Amino acid sequence: MHKVRPSTPIPARMPCEVHGHGTRRRCANGRALLGKVLWFCVVLMASGCATQRAWLGDVLQPGDNMPATGSDIGGERADDGEASSGPVAEIVLEGIDRDDIEPEPVPLPCDARPWRAERAESEWREAIVTARRRAGDYTPTINVRISAPRVAASTTPAAGMNAPVPPCWRLRFTVIEGQPALVRALRVELRDSDDPALREILGTQPLRVGEPFIEARYESFKSALSRQAEETGYFTATFSEHIVDIYPEEGAADVALVFEPGRRHAFGELQFDARDLPLRPALIERMAPFRPGDPYQADKIDLLRTRLTESGYFASIDVHPEPNAAVDGRVPVTATLTPLPRIATTLGAGFATDIGPRGQLAYENRFVNDRGHQANAALKVSPVISEASIGYRIPSNRPAERWWTLDAGGRRERTDQTQSDTATIGVRNVRLQSSGWRRTYALDLAHERFEVGDDRGNSLLLVPSLRLERSVANLGAGPLDTGWRAAAVLSGAHTQLLSDVSFLQLQLEVRRAFAAGPQARVLARLEGGTAWVAGFSELPPSYRLFAGGDDSVRGYDFKSLGPRDNQNEVRGGRHRVSASLEYERLFAPTWSWAVFADSGNAFDDLPVGMRTGVGIGLRWHSPVGSVRVDLAHPLTDSDQQVRIHIGIGRVQ
Repeated sequence: MHKVRPSTPIPARMPCEVHGHGTRRRCANGRALLGKVLWFCVVLMASGCATQRAWLGDVLQPGDNMPATGSDIGGERADDGEASSGPVAEIVLEGIDRDDIEPEPVPLPCDARPWRAERAESEWREAIVTARRRAGDYTPTINVRISAPRVAASTTPAAGMNAPVPPCWRLRFTVIEGQPALVRALRVELRDSDDPALREILGTQPLRVGEPFIEARYESFKSALSRQAEETGYFTATFSEHIVDIYPEEGAADVALVFEPGRRHAFGELQFDARDLPLRPALIERMAPFRPGDPYQADKIDLLRTRLTESGYFASIDVHPEPNAAVDGRVPVTATLTPLPRIATTLGAGFATDIGPRGQLAYENRFVNDRGHQANAALKVSPVISEASIGYRIPSNRPAERWWTLDAGGRRERTDQTQSDTATIGVRNVRLQSSGWRRTYALDLAHERFEVGDDRGNSLLLVPSLRLERSVANLGAGPLDTGWRAAAVLSGAHTQLLSDVSFLQLQLEVRRAFAAGPQARVLARLEGGTAWVAGFSELPPSYRLFAGGDDSVRGYDFKSLGPRDNQNEVRGGRHRVSASLEYERLFAPTWSWAVFADSGNAFDDLPVGMRTGVGIGLRWHSPVGSVRVDLAHPLTDSDQQVRIHIGIGRVQ
């Protein structure tokens, strides 16, 4: 409650006083006023336009023209107060930012009657006063100048002169800052509560004795206190006192604010509204980050939504607490769930310069049993790389955050430098951290037969590994999304643990896409890898490091960069580094162009010998995937020609 005492510097126009519920109005000296109105009408009819000119004399400045007169009846539009679709008056503000006026008054049409202009002046004056009060100024001075519509001197077009200038009103408001209202008396209390979160919010209250009272800050503090109370289960919280008395003539403000949060509610039972749900209720309950009786926290409701979404079981999810149905201070939570179809099959196709045309067939059984087990199989085929895999997923006691996977598969790769065939079986334990990172412990047993340049062999490796990764996507209204992704993989093997070669390898990758204006973005990528290996010639190509290609250094062939053997064939290296910077800009809703520069190489020893490619590209962001065409020119090797890189769709 705000009270301005004893009066505001901007008087309100209140011809009548409302009593009771507003059903009766009593006007002072009503009969005398009625007589004056009747007398004024008689004079107006007698004097014709003289009355309007007399009124305009108070409004127009010297040199202003008088607006055209006419009747509101008989063919001309009567002004009903709604916004006009035609030209509107110009409003000039001095001494105040127009963005501070919220909301703006209804625009004044250019053909409005004088009484309407007077009303617009009053509305703008009130809006300015409100804006100044939000900023702590309760005694502003507002000077107004109203210019009536004018018609420029003109002749007929035949005389070669300009046509009449459309008439319009012009209102100029000059605002002079007044004396601020300084906080004189201040009382802010949190009653009957020791909640640390509420106490923390209370400590941020912006009011200080002797400083100006800023209404916007005061209201923002109240909102923060109410929001925190609701998010922590104080559903009956109230401001038992919220009084601000403003004394403009004294430049003082007295503030009393008392917040009573009341009883803190707790979580009640988690109830499920689901039809034909092929899962045990206990499995879903284990996804909840709360138990009945735990203190209520809104962020745990959000976390439950996230876990259900990422579980891979549900097509739609609606989780909402019901404070109005609380019993003994416990708030029930209802989750309305719609399961995904049990079986899903997908077909995919695409093309990439590195591997040629590619296709994919995938199968998934999302509900093998009511314990949440899932099975999948996939086949990916291309002239360069082909893969087949099967997997089985078993949720743990925290199914949305931890699970085990058993998988097996085969991979065939054929490039100008490498031929390899790999068979792998493995087990993984995946854990989602509260920080957003995903941690994967894996143990793979792989057999690989390979030829890389002069190196040929068959290797058996038992490879434990640890992978950390996190991605954050900021989906925009257009096709140019932003976000970032980071990943690190540590893997190794030892000859004393069922392996033919000992090695330790670390690979790092960071990608970032950030906005560069409303229609553009910048994409940056940095990759690095290093390996410590005894007997490099026995290391299979799946663990050697190469560079070059669509997703490495454009302008060079796929895996064409790295140390070479005696036959001048690329055999891969112990270390790799690459970086990329790309600028992409839309020129149509789903089309964009890009310029880029890539640099990197694979190597055994320093210096690295970086290879760099630059180029331009065209992107089509289609509903089923992106289409990318890049023309890249290698700068380092002058004998290399411009290379075309094409990518159509994405096969997961």
